[in-house]
Amino acid sequence: MGKPLVFRNDPIAGLSLVRGSAVLLSLALAATGCTSESPLAASAQPSTTTAKCASPSRIVKSAVNGTEVEGSSEDGITLYGQVQSEGFLLASETEIKIVWRISGSGQPAVTVTSPGGGESSLAWGPEFHSSSNYARPGDEYSTALLLDQPGCWNIKFTRDARTANVWLQVGT
Repeated sequence: MGKPLVFRNDPIAGLSLVRGSAVLLSLALAATGCTSESPLAASAQPSTTTAKCASPSRIVKSAVNGTEVEGSSEDGITLYGQVQSEGFLLASETEIKIVWRISGSGQPAVTVTSPGGGESSLAWGPEFHSSSNYARPGDEYSTALLLDQPGCWNIKFTRDARTANVWLQVGT
């Protein structure tokens, strides 16, 4: 048998061991960083976690516009949605109607991404409205969404080669 390894008196070997351990720990945390359970627990039972929105869109209730969600854009367009349904942040098989005001020009394209990352479709729309009392800038369109599972939903409007996003954290 050889001598046991002792790193107390060898600062370089001790430092290498610490760095190696830190790298391994970092890799292990990165591999499991998106779950709230340990890898063993996750494989033994189904996960009960849902995708969380890193930055959910702002939701405001006002006497003028009712319940409203504000989109975000890095392209300089504005997007606001006037929610026409109660309980829209709860997963349901019920269609959620939203009247949108979006700046820019041209027909908007809308994509919906479910919490699992798959593309979902609108229940209907976007339908153009020629007149309105919704007090926000831009043209008005309405859509219906089916937010049928909890987690983070993304509604992305593309118009005039510019985009605006709404992120909804839907619960149960």
